[in-house]
Amino acid sequence: MSSIYKDTRTGIWYVRWYDTGKPRNKSLRTKSKRQARAHQRSFDDAQTLVRHGLRSEYAASSTIGYFIPHYLAHVEAKFKGTQKLQRSTYNRAAAALKALDPYKRLPADRFRPAHLEKAQQALKAAGKARRTINDYINEIRAFFKWTARQQEALVPVHAALTLVEGVRVNDQDVVQPPPVEPVSRGDVDATLRELPDALKALVLVQLYTAARSGELVALRPMDIDRSGDVWTSVAQYHKTAHFGKSRHLYFGPPAQKVLRPLIAAIKRGQYLFSYDGGASHYWPNSYRLAILRACQAAGVPRWTPHRLRHTAATEIRAKHGLEAAQAFLGHSTLQATQIYAEVNRDLALRIAKERD
Repeated sequence: MSSIYKDTRTGIWYVRWYDTGKPRNKSLRTKSKRQARAHQRSFDDAQTLVRHGLRSEYAASSTIGYFIPHYLAHVEAKFKGTQKLQRSTYNRAAAALKALDPYKRLPADRFRPAHLEKAQQALKAAGKARRTINDYINEIRAFFKWTARQQEALVPVHAALTLVEGVRVNDQDVVQPPPVEPVSRGDVDATLRELPDALKALVLVQLYTAARSGELVALRPMDIDRSGDVWTSVAQYHKTAHFGKSRHLYFGPPAQKVLRPLIAAIKRGQYLFSYDGGASHYWPNSYRLAILRACQAAGVPRWTPHRLRHTAATEIRAKHGLEAAQAFLGHSTLQATQIYAEVNRDLALRIAKERD
């Protein structure tokens, strides 16, 4: 068995093992102890196969189990600097790749579409929802796409996996979760009475702006342009930031009314939705849990912050039409032209003025 240690000068973790009585060391190329532990387990699995003569050293280090921690390290590094996105993306990838646990000792070049279909069936049997299963299968394909970039011989493996179809909407063997419904204004009002002031403000601003909770929780006065009739802000953290896309938030008179006392009470660089006077901010998950507890205290059906976005979308679509809802919620495609982007911005500004 091997052991791991950290170089105190560089912070890099190493694995140490003994070969014919002599100590050997290898850099794990990570400063994360969690990643180092994962690398160590894969290393031990590979060495076990080598000792029993089942695989050559090169092939053993090319097992699926060998690649997984390296891929997760790649995912972690890809979103470095966007902590929320990095954490959620890493956790989603790690959860998806658990479906490959039965195949960890299988050489990556021997993984076939039949294996992926078995993993898909196992997810169905585990009671996963259709969208979750498809997300996990897509993540596994992304994993094999990455391995193909590391070893050219694995390109056919990734290509073959594209033949596996996702779970269809009408598939009777899988859980079909109900669609996300808007939350009624009455339930929102009842919940607000059970929340602290900062979260009351956050709920109202989210309802008026139709923003995602992750786009609002870390908002500061310095992030908001208050020069026009409608205040605007460019979200620092949002779900399509890694595609190079921007997300604009629009604050009309109702949202401004909520924000003004918060802005007056703190400094420009402090957080508006804070539990300690501006030094720290709520995270999307803590915000969500606070909402659920408040629902229970108010005696209303449970709802989550994301349903506020659906409520706003429903109201805007009913009053202004589908195109207006798309513009205000920031929905777009990669093929959208700059002309349409400008039209949508003007439309979003008009809607923000009329929101109540």
